[in-house]
Amino acid sequence: MTGFDDAPRSDVRRARFASRPPVGVRGQRTEQRILAAALQVFGQEGYHRTGIAQITEVTGGSRASFYRYFSSKEDVFRHLAGQVARQLAAAAEAVGEVTPDDAGRAEVRGWVARHAEIHARYEPVFRLYRTATRDDPVMAAEAAPITSRLVGLLASRVSATSLPARQLEPVLSLLIGSVTHTHGLATAFVNAAPDVFTDARIEAALTDAIHRTLFGRIAGVNDIAPEHPSAPRFTFDAPGRELLATAGPPDDLTAAGQRMYDTLIEAGRAAYVERGHDATRVDDVVGAAGVSHGTFYRHFRSVDDLAGHLAALAMRHVGAAMASLPTSTEAATAATLRAWLREFHATASIEAAVLHTWTTASAVTGQVNSQSPPVLDWGRRRIAAMLAGRGFGDVDADAIFGLAVLNSLSTTPSPATAIDAAVTVIRRALL
Repeated sequence: MTGFDDAPRSDVRRARFASRPPVGVRGQRTEQRILAAALQVFGQEGYHRTGIAQITEVTGGSRASFYRYFSSKEDVFRHLAGQVARQLAAAAEAVGEVTPDDAGRAEVRGWVARHAEIHARYEPVFRLYRTATRDDPVMAAEAAPITSRLVGLLASRVSATSLPARQLEPVLSLLIGSVTHTHGLATAFVNAAPDVFTDARIEAALTDAIHRTLFGRIAGVNDIAPEHPSAPRFTFDAPGRELLATAGPPDDLTAAGQRMYDTLIEAGRAAYVERGHDATRVDDVVGAAGVSHGTFYRHFRSVDDLAGHLAALAMRHVGAAMASLPTSTEAATAATLRAWLREFHATASIEAAVLHTWTTASAVTGQVNSQSPPVLDWGRRRIAAMLAGRGFGDVDADAIFGLAVLNSLSTTPSPATAIDAAVTVIRRALL
């Protein structure tokens, strides 16, 4: 990522007009307006649908003015990602000594709160980052060092942890990803059940989960069970039922029709993962499948209809994996969890790209917004059922963190190390 933050810079170099002198304070303000407009448009339109014309329409400036500061849409997103990276690093640098007491817990909560503020301010960047890095190898190459820096900063703040030294950095890496996923998931739960889930409740549960991971359960510090109502069961509305009902071909298909449906599904999956929701066209699918447009339209109304089938199938596959989660804290031994996480990762990693692309698109198009809370809550309730008899903490909110750990695990490039870290986090934070 390009290093960039909100502070004015003494010199701002123009992307296309590099031969001209640096701009001054006025130019810095213009650059910030462009970045603010781009953040707004990315949030409204998504990554692929955002264009320079839309950004300049919001700023009221010209394309020439845009190109004085940025070379492309990708360049402006890199700058936004750079802002996020700088602010996340600053949030980690602000953490004091994390110790196994109330003072240490307060330091964790401060970091969680600062991370939440950054996430709320730059939500489109967090949501679209995976899509952007897939299309931008420069940004992708710069992602790993940023995570490593955050891990190193936080590791230097942890004192007297009971974790083995070799586990600290892999666990912190997973925790950082899980915190990001928790903030993302929290939005859906808070919006769906604001009287039950609040930002403060989730923040407190997340703080305790992290503190327990680092130091184990400490009476009166990180294992206090707050008084909260039991979380309601979200009900599937008609669109939700319709989405899940698409998880499979029509019942009246012939054997040949079934084979063709499967061929189109696999071709669609490959195109959807490679290109993303906005860039996938029927031509891409039929070309990969080696069939005609007419054959495609005998099975699907549109590429969006195909995407709905892919998402529903992915949800079913991940749901089936969740169904085999250990049913109690007693059953969730280290060996049992490790075996289950291997099976879950094998399924979730296959479906992660489809689900990420679909949910990213849904935040823009609204296609599955109504379905997301009940689908997510099914997974959360499955985790809560495992935790129900543990006797400490906020089970309903902790289950959101558990779901975030699984989401973070499903996207990790190093499953063996991450699975070991996930076993440690789940057992220490949740069990």
